[in-house]
Amino acid sequence: MTRHTTLICIGTILMLVLMPLSARGEQNETAHAEELQTLIRKVEENEAFYDDLKLNLTSTKSDVNPLFAIDVPKPIVCETQIMLDVQELKFRQEDQSKGRFIVITQGGLGWLNQKKDPANANYTNIGTKTWITVCDAKTSRYFWTDDVVAEKRGQQRKKSSKGGISDKPMPLPNLARPHMFLLENVGLKIPLSTYLKGAKAIRSYPGPSQLRKGTKLKVQILGSEACQGLLCTKISIEYIDPKGTPRSRREFWLAQDRNLTPVRNLSYTYRDSKEMPIAEAIIDEWQEVSPGVWFPRQAHYNRFGSMTVKREGRQELSWHVTYDVNRVQLEPQFSPEVFTTLKFPPGTKVTLVKDGKIIKTIDVEANEL
Repeated sequence: MTRHTTLICIGTILMLVLMPLSARGEQNETAHAEELQTLIRKVEENEAFYDDLKLNLTSTKSDVNPLFAIDVPKPIVCETQIMLDVQELKFRQEDQSKGRFIVITQGGLGWLNQKKDPANANYTNIGTKTWITVCDAKTSRYFWTDDVVAEKRGQQRKKSSKGGISDKPMPLPNLARPHMFLLENVGLKIPLSTYLKGAKAIRSYPGPSQLRKGTKLKVQILGSEACQGLLCTKISIEYIDPKGTPRSRREFWLAQDRNLTPVRNLSYTYRDSKEMPIAEAIIDEWQEVSPGVWFPRQAHYNRFGSMTVKREGRQELSWHVTYDVNRVQLEPQFSPEVFTTLKFPPGTKVTLVKDGKIIKTIDVEANEL
């Protein structure tokens, strides 16, 4: 090493030593911000693989220790067959459920209702339910029908149905986005890349933001970590209320050789615990649907009782959902009516909604809608 080179090295070291801590902090923040932007771009590139797809899966929900229903028949399990056709923001979803379902009566907590008015307590019913949603990114159509028996004294079999047409598009379900697959049971229905961009991007995304006014997000890359046998980039998204107080966070493990799809998600609510999650979702098995393009084959979601976490510092399973993906097809061909047509059975009462207000309700005859 020459004398000139030695002097340069010494000078560089002195500059780093003498640099104000605030300047070093700014440099670190800039580097972290650039790293996050690079990650977001990579996630966006991978999300594009799944713009158009056909999906068939089975969802099974088990209410293991429900807070809202006591002294009801068990097991409380329902199985749902789900068919999804997706073309960017256009979609058609058909769900058929069978099994036992919890019915929450007006008033909330089951044990309070049971104590105050046993006749008004939460209960279960058993039977089948069908839900169909059709959305062409401009207009939404839906139809649901129930055929159930209420499992409480004096109740008979009940069959009901209803339809609707709205000038507002419904949000694309998270099951159609593998990067949001593990967040199917939360309200936020946006691409993961939008989520990582923060509150402003979420509010700018088409449809309701489902983010409380004034709430800010703190998004951080926590480093690399192995999860489920895969090398992952670990991410934290913290929710900060309008007063500046952190309230909750989600942690994601983005699998680096699975198109940066989250293989694990933990959810924390700080009123319960900052260290113990109240929910966990994991992709258990994968399938390569195209060379280098991966989709979940099996996954599960566990929700733990908040009060048990808070009061006893332990996790007690409240409810549990498993997902089995039966078939995935990328870039299928769709006829236009798939996303524009929903035939309502004659006699269906269909509500017409414009600008968020009900215009009228029509008794459908001969599928004229």
